[in-house]
Amino acid sequence: MEKKARDSNQSNTALRSAHWLAFVTRLTSVPRVIWWSSASALFGFMSFFLLLAALPVYFSHLGYQPAQIGLIIGAAYAINFLAYFFTAIVSDRWGSRMYIIISGLLLAVAPLIFELSHTFTLFIVASIWQGMTMSAFTTAITAYVGQHAPADRRGTIMGFFGIFPNLAQAAAPPLGILIGVQLGFPLLFDFSTASAIIAALLVFTLPRNHIAATHFNLRIWLRGTQRLAQPGLVQFALGACRGVTIAFLPIYMLRGGVSNPGLFFTCQIFAIILLRPVSGVLSDRYGRLAVIVPSLLCAAVGIGILAFPASYVTLLLSGIVFGIAVSMLVPAVLAWIFDVTSAEQRGLASGIYNTVYDLGRAGSAFGFGVVIAVSGYSTMFLFVGLIPLIVIAILLVWQRLSGRQKGTALIPTMTQDNAEPLREHRDITKQTTR
Repeated sequence: MEKKARDSNQSNTALRSAHWLAFVTRLTSVPRVIWWSSASALFGFMSFFLLLAALPVYFSHLGYQPAQIGLIIGAAYAINFLAYFFTAIVSDRWGSRMYIIISGLLLAVAPLIFELSHTFTLFIVASIWQGMTMSAFTTAITAYVGQHAPADRRGTIMGFFGIFPNLAQAAAPPLGILIGVQLGFPLLFDFSTASAIIAALLVFTLPRNHIAATHFNLRIWLRGTQRLAQPGLVQFALGACRGVTIAFLPIYMLRGGVSNPGLFFTCQIFAIILLRPVSGVLSDRYGRLAVIVPSLLCAAVGIGILAFPASYVTLLLSGIVFGIAVSMLVPAVLAWIFDVTSAEQRGLASGIYNTVYDLGRAGSAFGFGVVIAVSGYSTMFLFVGLIPLIVIAILLVWQRLSGRQKGTALIPTMTQDNAEPLREHRDITKQTTR
């Protein structure tokens, strides 16, 4: 009897070791092209985020009022959807490698415009230029990674790739303020330009991606948006949640006596960096929805915590829980949008992914500002916390209906062009409904 128990324990130990070995192997067997793409993304995002927090300080030193500063910074997001759409078409029609190089070099011009400008109008132009070129760079490099991510490890690859922009998001803003205030803003602008140039030069190490669509048809290409409805809905919800944390959380916490609301974002970034590789592996193994649904629950809880009175406990707890949600959601959603689109629509998938996120972020910042004026911050956070729960309900109903009605927008009619993504998507659905 004891021998059987001992043998059983040894067998379980060996099985767990095998699972861990397979897990580590998936993380360490990242293709070289993904490493170089991730390095390029790191420097491209560094260029943008070096200026993100430093520019308001710079404009304040120049004597601009808060309303004027808000207009300059907000101009960066004014017409980003044009860059997303144009980049999506170019990437899917002619390939994204050369477009990453061009957008990276154009991104390098934006800090120089800021450095050489002395009027409000030129600062607006520089901000729009920076927003457009950064949107183009982000869409193109995400599409490139999506084109080179193996289908069976797509979640793992997207999770790994996502770490590098988050590293830039965590390190660049405080570094930018430090350089600008201590060493001078001209040097900061030069660093930002150099970082964007490095991002473009790193792309020369990448192999040329084939022209995805030899016979490009815009009407067929646009039909791919139908299959992006579900992952796009999840991404919109994430954008809405993040929008209120950026726009309203700092003010809410400062009014409640919390002197450093930035700790929320610090907790969030650390959670993202630690958990993002794991989330990609889990979505590959158990299916996209198996990761997305619990993550949306975490997002609802993380935002709902903010409805309690402002304090460091509320701030840190919310930051950790919401950070877990973000770290798990992003790779799964990215992998999902590439699962349900063909190789000719990677740019479209990346463009939709970024567009709906910006729409959610901008829409929540505008719409829930009205809720604050009427009902206060606590009510607003409760309403925002309901958004992920509503999305969960929609997804579950959609999955149930798609199981009964074959040939819907969820699973379109089988064609030669979309056979691979549809077959993959059916596998995902089966995994999540077992």
